[in-house]
Order: sequence, then structure tokens, then C-alpha cells
Amino acid sequence: MNTGNKSFYSNGKILLTGEYMVLFGARALAFPVVYGQEMNVIANDSKIINWKAYSQNNIWFYAEYESDTLNIIAASDSEKAIFLQNLLKKLLKKNKSLFEKGISVTTRTNFPVEWGLGSSSTLINNLAQWAETDAFEFFFSVSSGSGYDIACANATNPIIYKRTGNNYPEIQRFDFNNELMKNMYLVYSGQKKATEQHVKEFLLAKKNHSRDIIEISAISDEIVSCNKVSELIRLIENHEEITGRVLLQIPVKQKNFDRFEGAVKSLGAWGGDFYLAVSENDSDYVQPYFEQFGLTTILPFNKTVLY
Repeated sequence: MNTGNKSFYSNGKILLTGEYMVLFGARALAFPVVYGQEMNVIANDSKIINWKAYSQNNIWFYAEYESDTLNIIAASDSEKAIFLQNLLKKLLKKNKSLFEKGISVTTRTNFPVEWGLGSSSTLINNLAQWAETDAFEFFFSVSSGSGYDIACANATNPIIYKRTGNNYPEIQRFDFNNELMKNMYLVYSGQKKATEQHVKEFLLAKKNHSRDIIEISAISDEIVSCNKVSELIRLIENHEEITGRVLLQIPVKQKNFDRFEGAVKSLGAWGGDFYLAVSENDSDYVQPYFEQFGLTTILPFNKTVLY
């Protein structure tokens, strides 16, 4: 098991609908993206785990662990080193043969990690592949998240994702209207949100969301069959209104982009990562609109997602 050179790859993700409510079983629409993370593992006789993580061509994290105890020898960032150590300890329980020798691990995302497209979830999925263990079971043992990002890590098409009461969510592939995607854009907010901590804080509130789950699920279903940009804009705005009510927050368009001709939606944890912009106008309108706010990373949706 722990011999030779092994390589693994997982797709990043975008959650189009269902943020927060997906945690409670709402049907959510998610897309794997063209960006992801590769992990290469080479065994050696050093009795040391040497870990290097690259974001594109730049190293952003480095650590060394004792292979038998997983004690940290050195690290460029102690918080990240402890996070990885906890993952490795969980992995050790799944497959003890992984750390019989020393190993050299190199990970590389083909996107900036601050984009929030799944640097953690793709790592977890790659680790599960390496250990030959169930990715969802492993994910739920280390995370409070919904697991939709693990589903995307292994998907090649858009999915309808529904969390169940166990480690095996309901996942259904769907076809999204290609013409609609031409009017959709991903706008990087310039801020990275700590999703895991945000999720824990939300779950601690322990509110009754039965009505919200029904409404968000219905919007997801309507978007699947939607074929008009104007209708998609209406559905996105409804989704933002519901989520804003749940979070007691002002939706991002109302707060920052009230003059935008179309819909603007927060993606994932509100307050960070990407926005979704949908407009009947073309990129000649959308691009300069957001650039006036200093938001210059604008990705065409149809060139970013896998479908």
C-alpha cells in the first residue's frame, strides 16, 4: 500500500443554491469546477512525513511530521499543521499501513487557495482515495459541513445534493440550461471565509428551519427546469431574500450592488469567496460594473463549471 508513487485528483466546487439549508436536508444545486487539487505521494525510508502544498506554482504551506507518532517536527503555519495532523490521525485509524515508512507528499491546486473553491474538501477527498476509504464517511468524521463538496470532488456534471441522516447523501445528476450559463458570472469578493467555523456557529443556533428547507428546495427544483434569464434572476432574488431572513442579514445586492441590472447572490458562507451575478446584459456590462468596486476577478460561469 505504502510503496511507489501515487497520484490523486479531486474537483473543486460551487454551491449554487441551498447554502446553510443544505445542512438540514434541503435540495441544493452544486457544480464541480474545472479547478481542483492534485496530490502526489512518494514513499521512502526516512520515517518522516514531508508535506509541501502549492497554490499554482507557489508554495503556501510546508510541514514535517514523525511518521510513527504524527508529531509535528516543523511547520510554516502551526494552525494549518494541526489541522492536517488531525486529518492524518483520522486516516491512520482507517489504514495503519499508510505511515509504515516515510512519505513525501506534494499537493497542488490549480487555483489560488483564497478563492474558496475547495482546497480543504479536495484534500480530504484525495486523502480518502489514498487510504482507500469511503470519502463521505471520512469527511463527516472531520467536518460539520454538508458534504456536497465531496460529491463535487468526484462528479463530472452538475448535481442535486440532499443530505440524509447517515453518511450516504442522495446525489442526482442534472442537466443545466447551457444558454442560461452564458449570462452567469462568478465574481471574487476579495475575501476568504472560514467556512467550517461559520457552519459550526450556524448549527449552534439550533433554529427550526422546516419552512426554509421547503422553500429553498422548491427554488432548486425550479432552477433545474428554468430556461429564461429573467426567471433565473427572479429565483435567485427569492433565494437571497429567504437566506437573508434566516441569517438576519441584508442580501449582498441590496447592501452593495443595488444598481446592478440583474441578480447578485452570495455563494457558500455569506461574506466571503465568490458572488454569482446573473444579468440579461452581456459581459460588456457586467465586467466594468464590478470592476468599479475593485472586483477584477470575474469568471464566466460556463467556462468555470464542469457540465
